[in-house]
Amino acid sequence: MNVENVIAALNTGSGKTLIGLLLIKWISALEHSKDKLIVFLVPRVALVEQQAKYIQDNTPLRVLRLAGTLDIELNDRMRWARRLKQCDVLVMTRKKFLYMFDG
Repeated sequence: MNVENVIAALNTGSGKTLIGLLLIKWISALEHSKDKLIVFLVPRVALVEQQAKYIQDNTPLRVLRLAGTLDIELNDRMRWARRLKQCDVLVMTRKKFLYMFDG
């Protein structure tokens, strides 16, 4: 099966966190997903910690949280490469994601 981008837009309390966790587990188990980074975007900084903890508590995956001030300059490609090699799932706000790739 070919995995494409997935967007789940649901009401509060409808199970987005569980759906996200199940999707992350499924994708990470696929053979062609080995050594690929899963990016989990959330709308608010407070949710970065909450969602990252939920993923860490319920999977063996290595989770990196990105919120607030970055401790690595965006143009430091070697440090980013090393940092991203140390994680399987990156949890961040969509605003941080856009900032990282749009400057």
